[in-house]
Amino acid sequence: MHQLTDLGARDFAANSRIRREGTRNLVDAALAAGVRRVVSQSIAWAYEPGLAPADEGTPLDVHAADEGRRTTVEAVATLEAITAEAPEWVVLRYGMLYGPGTWYTTGGLMASSQLPYGPDVTSFLHVADAAEAAVAALTWPSGPVNIVDDEPLPASTWAPAFARAVGAPPPTPSTPTPTRTRGPAAPPTPTPAPSAGPPPTPPSSNPSLNPPSRVERLPPSSPSRGFRRDLAAGFHDPVGAKGSDPALRGGGERTGPGRGAARGGAGAGASSRTGGQRPGAGAGA
Repeated sequence: MHQLTDLGARDFAANSRIRREGTRNLVDAALAAGVRRVVSQSIAWAYEPGLAPADEGTPLDVHAADEGRRTTVEAVATLEAITAEAPEWVVLRYGMLYGPGTWYTTGGLMASSQLPYGPDVTSFLHVADAAEAAVAALTWPSGPVNIVDDEPLPASTWAPAFARAVGAPPPTPSTPTPTRTRGPAAPPTPTPAPSAGPPPTPPSSNPSLNPPSRVERLPPSSPSRGFRRDLAAGFHDPVGAKGSDPALRGGGERTGPGRGAARGGAGAGASSRTGGQRPGAGAGA
């Protein structure tokens, strides 16, 4: 299980090195020890730009014009290619993590950063759902999987509400760059390759943990979880804020694998971008 990143100091070069060299060392050691299955953390905002939803078959943006974004996406592609050397493997393309211990919490990095503003879209993911997906992936067919909630939000919607919830300065509207956003979509059902390994794990009694396709929902640890719903509830669970934001009420059923992710947009920032959100503004890389 490869969930290692190096973002504590926002050192994106170090994080890319973890993806390239750290993954190489880990997978080499795992295969030498006879490990058959490798599950690695990736990101859901490394896709090529576009207006339609991005599913797992959408190419990664390895030819991005922006050097910083290209470096990040190349490192992501390297991580995924090395992971796929295992006999069985799953790449978890996480959305933007929020919740306790993340940048998106009271006192977190985003609470003191300039928030983005505009039409560009971000796919979010609560850390509890990320952990749940990692466990479920132990029995999934090999391949990459988008792990996001099912309601990507434009920065013009989520950023002002997030600022109110955590007591941060409101985002400042600016002239938007050309937008190439990605929203939720169900990708085609993959056909798992036959495995020469041990017999498959018997199906779970919970059908949502048996992914015959990549559109099965994970069982919600909270029936109302989702970035929109958490914000509408005052973000009291992730960040401890009180109250409710009427601008965000409704919508946001939380789902797991198989949802399309917000794509990287045009004019990417220093390292990576979710539908136009710069990692320097807290997008992560």
